[in-house]
Amino acid sequence: MLNFITSLSYENWDEVFLEEEVNLIFNNFMNTYLRIFNASFPIIIRKEHIKPNPWITSGIKILCATKRHLYVSNKFHKNPSQKAHYKNYCKILSSIIKEAKKMYYDTMIQKANNKVKATWNIVKTVTNNNYNNKKISTSEIKSIQKTTDAFNLYFSTIAE
Repeated sequence: MLNFITSLSYENWDEVFLEEEVNLIFNNFMNTYLRIFNASFPIIIRKEHIKPNPWITSGIKILCATKRHLYVSNKFHKNPSQKAHYKNYCKILSSIIKEAKKMYYDTMIQKANNKVKATWNIVKTVTNNNYNNKKISTSEIKSIQKTTDAFNLYFSTIAE
């Protein structure tokens, strides 16, 4: 904002005021103004936030916002009845979230052709376990064999 104001104050406005025709005055003014504006406030392109949890509904978002409001009011007022109400609200919200997750994952399993595979995919996504079976290359096996041979040779000389 400060950059915009200082750029406007340092601008030479002579080409705007030297014209006689109103349309040219307006066009010169707008060109100068928009050039400074676009230089001071560039357009920032942000990536669209991907919904990480598809089971979150608009109702759950509203309930979470209410929970945050209750938390803030409870934090400042220290009223025991408000605290009890907040704890009860948290319990209800957590049970609603659990039920929403259960319903979402149940429908995912019901829609799937291969229910076992869908179940395991859900387990992997929920636990963030993306274990890949990495096959060992033959060069690694050879180096493992060399290592075991070296260990066997070392320990066989110690045992003697």
